[in-house]
Amino acid sequence: TVKSAFTGIGMTVTATSGTWTYDGTAHTLNGNDAYTVSGLVNGDKITKVTFDSASTITNAGTQASKIPGVVVSTESGAAVDSGKYKITYVAGTLTVNKFDLTITAESASKSYDGKALENKNVSSTKLANSGHKLSAEYSIYDSKNNKITSPIEVGTYTKKITSYTVKDGNTDVTANYNVKTVDGTLTIKSSDKNNSTAVKTGDESNATLWIVLLAASALLVV
Repeated sequence: TVKSAFTGIGMTVTATSGTWTYDGTAHTLNGNDAYTVSGLVNGDKITKVTFDSASTITNAGTQASKIPGVVVSTESGAAVDSGKYKITYVAGTLTVNKFDLTITAESASKSYDGKALENKNVSSTKLANSGHKLSAEYSIYDSKNNKITSPIEVGTYTKKITSYTVKDGNTDVTANYNVKTVDGTLTIKSSDKNNSTAVKTGDESNATLWIVLLAASALLVV
């Protein structure tokens, strides 16, 4: 009779997966919530879990969470013989999603005065981390999509965000943001002075003539 060699009781240790939204800090799982185990018998328990040093994530993306070893003890706390279990380790996945950011080129308007309409303001929604700094550049385009320096003439102009960078100190962290840009509008309206239909000084005689003609028309209608 051939006896098969004992290879240990099958046990599986699975690293838990985790998901976060980018905030500029390192994320990892630890403690009892960092793994699950199946196959333990006779009251045996996991008393120590060792995680791979790479099982942490900061930037947007994914990273494997690996457990290279565990310590198994009896219910009373005594060490279990290393050959009692045949352990299978299953890696988890750590995921950091990009942080949503909206950058807006602010709008402005005025009546024509022969001077350029200036509005250099750019605003944004909250950044992922209070230590992050946003810088953005914009360009201005006329109705024919020609790039201009500053609008002076009457019309509507589009103010577009052309580039942006988010930094954590000297480190560029822009790739961790899901950025949406919103165009602004610069509008120069015709001045009331140029479009006034009121009778100007010196036109009183014309006004009187029109009044006389209107009165005569009214009499004819009657």
